Amino acid sequence: MKIFITSTGDKLDSKVDPKFGRCDYLIIYDTETKDFEAKENPYKTGQSSVGISVAQMAINNGCSVAISGNFGPNAFRVLSEGEVKTYKAKDGMTIKEAIDAFLKGELEAVKSPVSHEQAEKIYPHHHHDD
Repeated sequence: MKIFITSTGDKLDSKVDPKFGRCDYLIIYDTETKDFEAKENPYKTGQSSVGISVAQMAINNGCSVAISGNFGPNAFRVLSEGEVKTYKAKDGMTIKEAIDAFLKGELEAVKSPVSHEQAEKIYPHHHHDD
């Protein structure tokens, strides 16, 4: 199984990035091989629809799980439609801690996204199309 995780850096001891679409790095972890790939987020400075683009990357890379601090409405919808299950990492967790917690069944499944209003408070540079 492949797990898609938003990260502040390119290592397993980096922290989980609370932002989904505008995270600094994306980590794709393979639970079978225990290998991971870290990519700089190419969309983090985009004007709009960054959550959708990042969600599409998770789907295109064959990930069945996504872990982040928060999921915006568009990203959440795309991930749900792509049958990617979403989980919330606790603040300050490292990538490795989040993976271990997920594998032990200790991460909270995300049932609904943050609203645009909440996203505005969390991410001051958040843009959305009216």
